[in-house]
Amino acid sequence: MEKLIIANWKAHPETLAEGRVLYSAELALAEKYASVKTVICPPVEMVKELSEIDSKHLGSQDVFWQPDEDNYGVRYVLVGHSDRRYPSSGAGDTNEVINAKIRVALASKATPILLVGERNKGDDRELVLSEQLSKSLSSLSPDELGKILICYEPVWAISHPSARLAEASGVARADVVYRPDTSANTLAAIKIVSNFLTKNYQLVTGNFLYGGSVNSQNVADFLQHSEISGVVVGEASLDATEFENILQVVSK
Repeated sequence: MEKLIIANWKAHPETLAEGRVLYSAELALAEKYASVKTVICPPVEMVKELSEIDSKHLGSQDVFWQPDEDNYGVRYVLVGHSDRRYPSSGAGDTNEVINAKIRVALASKATPILLVGERNKGDDRELVLSEQLSKSLSSLSPDELGKILICYEPVWAISHPSARLAEASGVARADVVYRPDTSANTLAAIKIVSNFLTKNYQLVTGNFLYGGSVNSQNVADFLQHSEISGVVVGEASLDATEFENILQVVSK
């Protein structure tokens, strides 16, 4: 089964020139490791310019909740990422906004990747996932639901540069936790999602992804399981060498 690797650059790199270099490098890697389905999601501000290089592997980190006539050849759209749900400004996307964005993505013929997951490790996971799913998928048809990929990405597992710097300096920060989830826990979360979809929408699907501190050392542990059909790679996708290591592991 072909595995899906999503490179989520988040707000990096800082300049379009740097983005062009990284995008070109990862496009070449996507062609080199053709047995792996690779999608590159640069910052939204760079999508138009990078689409002019090649849109074959192009994705987007977000979609505006109102329809746009031009999606620049974007094939996949991340919807509901924690950077949008819980931004530092506090004005995040609600589940209702996420629902609207899913509809726009589907209307533009792009595949929405809905990210769900609890914010803190001690949260009631089943309650959080059920609420996110019920509101984000509200009133969608069975056909529309079948076109959506769902990624389990608990916020506490996402790596951030500030966390890495804090660790390197030896400064302890109670708010910084960035250890990847275990594959066993991810499978348990996927079971919750799968059961919810079966119970509420009579939908049986195996299209589940994992995101949260994915790198070349742990990607095989997640993707060895048939229930996990792909991963969303954050910080590690900003280093072309490390991203190649990931694709190399997955292609074996």
